[in-house]
Amino acid sequence: MKITYVERINIRDNIFPLRVDDNLNYKIETLPIQLENIFISEDLIIEDKFKFDFLNCKICYSVVRDPVSCNQCEDLFCFFCMDFCLEKKNKCPHCRDFPFNERKINKNIKNILNEISIKCPLFCGEILKYKNLENHLEICTSRPKFYTCNSCCQTIKVENNDLKDLKTHYDECPNIMYKCPDCNNNFNKEQINKHISVCEQLFFDCEICTFRIPKKYTASHKDFYCKLMNGLNQKFEYFFEIV
Repeated sequence: MKITYVERINIRDNIFPLRVDDNLNYKIETLPIQLENIFISEDLIIEDKFKFDFLNCKICYSVVRDPVSCNQCEDLFCFFCMDFCLEKKNKCPHCRDFPFNERKINKNIKNILNEISIKCPLFCGEILKYKNLENHLEICTSRPKFYTCNSCCQTIKVENNDLKDLKTHYDECPNIMYKCPDCNNNFNKEQINKHISVCEQLFFDCEICTFRIPKKYTASHKDFYCKLMNGLNQKFEYFFEIV
């Protein structure tokens, strides 16, 4: 699974939130996508779209999905669009022929349709042949996802990898966990603000002896080790001056 990162919060420059896809913060459910729920607009066609106007559904005006044809007018329709119309009235929605009689789709029409190159309707960036669309929808990384926060149980729906709402929740949820970069322990937003100033693994650079010391040794370092180091440095400097 591809790992996605949310922008880090401004607690301290080196405090990073945990990964969005880390189960510590969210339970993730990826939703299945059916062809009937996909709208294939002309803008998704890579080739000259005007050459393929005859492949547009006369109901939804998208590129036909699982096409059916009227025996009378021979126009093309999406199976799903036609099925919806026939539930209300059993006649062709275009020529009004009653009752509706389906015509077998011409093999050449199917071949032309299958070989059209289109952009992924879920905007994942993939370019694929129409005939591979259904298989692609099963694995597309842009399928809608439900992120359920393990801390507050709120569910956020993410479509087309747009993390705007997820980032908003990430910033506002008081129970989201953050990782301390110094000790690698996890804390919620309130705890991390308190922890960062007292973390035992936090290092600092001593201005006197220039050594990098863990913060928990601050007192003992200043009272003893720093003076010892500083005295040794002075002796070394004196020794090199003599030599």
